[in-house]
This record gives sequence, structure tokens and C-alpha cells, in this order.
Amino acid sequence: MHKNNEREKTVIDKRNIILAKPHGQRIYDALLMTKEIHHNESGFLGIIINQNKIMGMKLKRHHTAVFFINADTFQIDENAKHHLYSLTWHALYSMDRINTRHANTEFPQSKLIKPATDKVSLSKNNLMADIFGAIIMESHGHKDFILQLAKRRSHETLQAVTKLHPHILPYPVAYEACKLVYEDLKGTIDIKARFMQQIMDLASEVSLTYGDNAIKQWWAFARPAQDMAWAGYSPEKILGNAIYTSEDTFVRALAYQIADLVEIEPDTTTDQGAYNPFASDDYNERIHRIKSDETGKRLTSIAVLQNSANLLFAEAQRHNKKLVTENACGWASHALHEAAQQFEDLFAQGIHISADDILKTYRDALTQTQWRDIKKLSYYLNQRHRNGAPVNYDTIVELLKKTKGPEHLLQYFARCAQNEDAPLSDGRPPQEEPSSAQSSAEQGLAQFIKDPSLTQKEIKLTGKNTGAPE
Repeated sequence: MHKNNEREKTVIDKRNIILAKPHGQRIYDALLMTKEIHHNESGFLGIIINQNKIMGMKLKRHHTAVFFINADTFQIDENAKHHLYSLTWHALYSMDRINTRHANTEFPQSKLIKPATDKVSLSKNNLMADIFGAIIMESHGHKDFILQLAKRRSHETLQAVTKLHPHILPYPVAYEACKLVYEDLKGTIDIKARFMQQIMDLASEVSLTYGDNAIKQWWAFARPAQDMAWAGYSPEKILGNAIYTSEDTFVRALAYQIADLVEIEPDTTTDQGAYNPFASDDYNERIHRIKSDETGKRLTSIAVLQNSANLLFAEAQRHNKKLVTENACGWASHALHEAAQQFEDLFAQGIHISADDILKTYRDALTQTQWRDIKKLSYYLNQRHRNGAPVNYDTIVELLKKTKGPEHLLQYFARCAQNEDAPLSDGRPPQEEPSSAQSSAEQGLAQFIKDPSLTQKEIKLTGKNTGAPE
């Protein structure tokens, strides 16, 4: 157990305690060598197996389960206890799998054997671990913990929390079954005889009804819900979109269940012109095209009226931040930069600048970027942002090189990296309220982007802080 950013220090401080345990040196070395030594998240790392031989004869195996618990992440003792029980399930399950796999072969010595990390296995294991921990908590007198855990996991799905991944915590889909099985069999649980094995069997019985399809159906709800949460949408709006716009009957049913658990009334209003992760990809691509074209039409007109390209550059930066922290819908930074560059070139040469010419340049550049490419890039950047890692232009360049992204995007972001080193994301969740530090000019500009009916005088006033002549 350790505090934030003190995992390695804690292991070193407890060196003598670890060394005093059977095969302590091997355990200590494995702890220091694992990459997770530099992380903060609580979790199960794996199993270390030691098996000595004397005169060629095998002796009893010694299993050591390794998991870290960050004390700073738990404000409620009940949650900390449940997490410890969940990690215990992971350890027991892994030990059973390893013993079965190596029943007739030699065990790998001195090596930390890690659990499966593919998303389906991870989700199913977390489901069983949550069930296991919830049943133990109920058995130890924590009344209604099975229900309270379902409420907590449901709330987590609707919130933006750094380093939390609700899509691999599908406990709400099994809540009803867990409750029923526990109520039916709690009278048979003997806390004095093989208690842990009894609870392991109960958890397995509940989870048998939830195969790969059930896990993927949970993802179909949880992933879009997280996309909306990280974009700053309210739980009411998230549930409303799931219920009233999703074509997946399971997603709609699950959203109703989540709404009941968290006691939230879904928002019945839907914005047909907005990005919606619960809708089809074709729908969102269409919205992306419409929004990006509208951006060009509006902002090129403002730039000409202000006689300045500063607005186009500023909007491109805003789009890039949104690409990292929210989604790719409406992203047009590359096209905005091309239009701004042409504007500045014409201005420098003293050539008359027309909104139609700038708009044509914008639209030509816009066609170079495919929806699937910018959506893929945004997905990877979102994951980094949600894990609390800062993102800057160098990060994007390296990612595009690694994923062999479009060349024109690589060149564009490389130019951005040369001119701007400020982070696009600091790894923190979105704020519920807009910043009060926004200037009146910025507020006026934001209003125009939403309301193109403002007068020319009002448009010019919004440009005073962007370099436009008065």
C-alpha cells in the first residue's frame, strides 16, 4: 500500500519486510523491475511462483500474489475493502489458471506471471471480481453493498474521471443476477469453512450467464457514455441520447436500468445537429461535414470583415484542443491554417482579398482529410488524455508516425510543433462551467459562431483583441 507518486519509495522502504518472506529476494527484484513501479493506479500485477527441489524431488510450490493499492484514491473504507477483495479474486483466479496450465510442465521460476490483458478477458474478470467482492461485503454485514456497488459503477460510467475506465467494469449488467443468487444462497454460506472458495463458486455461477456478447453490449453503452462525459455532457443528456437516439435495444434497456440505479431523469430533448456517439458512424460523419463546412463559411467571412487572419489561427488551435479532449466532429484545423496562410500571403502582396477565394482554399484543404483518419487520431489522443497524460503537438507527430497516419496531417502538426509548444491537454477532466476568465471579445466571438445574424459592426468589435483594425 502506498500514496500518490510514492510506489517505488514504499517498496524500497519495505525492503527488509519483503526480504524476510519466503523467496523474498525474487519478489523484491520482480517488484522493482515491473514497469508498474512508476504508476499510481491500484491493481493486480500478477503471480510469482517458486518451487524448490532437493535431490531432484519437487517440494510444495509457493505462490505470491502482487498487487498495489494507492491509499490516496479511496475516501470511503467500504470501497477500499471491496477493492482489496476484488484484487484477491484476481489473484485466486490467476493462481488456479496457472496451476491448470502448468499441471504437467515446469513452472516459470522468478517471473511475474501477468493476467490476460485483452479487453474481453479483462472485462469478464473485472465482472467476476466485482461480484466476488460485493458478495463478501454483504456476507460481512455491509447491508445493500451489492446495490451500492451497482450505483457506483453506474455513476462512474456517466462521469469523466482520469484513469478510470468504466467500459471494462461491467458490473451493472450482472447486478440483478448477483442480487438474486445471493438472496437464494446466502443461507448456505459458511464463513468458517472454505469461505473464499464458496464465494468464488457463487461469482462463477452469476457470471456464467454473461458471455462475450454481454460484455460487448456493455461496451456499446459505456464507451459512448464516456465520450459524452469527457465532452462535458451531463448525465441526464447522456442517458437521454442513449435512450432516445440509439438503435441498439440493449443499449436503450441498459440506459433505463442505469437511470433507475442513479435516480436520474433522462433528458428527452435531442440535438439533431450535434455529434452523438450513440448514433451511427454515417450520421456522425455527415454532422462532421456539415459543421466543418459551416465553420469555413462563417469564419472566412469574419476574417475578411476584420481584415485579419488571426481569428482563423485561433479557431484552428481551439479545434486541435477539442480533437484531443473531446472528439473529431467538425475538426478543420488543417483547412483553417491553409485559409489563414493564403489570407496572409494575399495581404502581404496587397492583393484584394475576397471571402469566396479564402473559402475555396479552405474547402480544397478540407477534402484532404478523411473522417475515418481524423476520428482514429482523435481516439488515440482521447485515450492518452483520459489516462492523465499531457498532450502537445510533438505527441501528435509521434503518434502519426507510429500509426502511419496521412502525410498531410503529419506535416501540418509538425509545423504546429515548431511554432507552439504549449500543451493541448493537461490530462484533466472537463470543467462543468465555462471559464470566467474569458474576455468579452472572446465571448462575443463565441456568440457569433453560434449566431451568424450579428451585424457587421458587432463582428468588427469582436476582432479588437485579434489584431483587426478598429
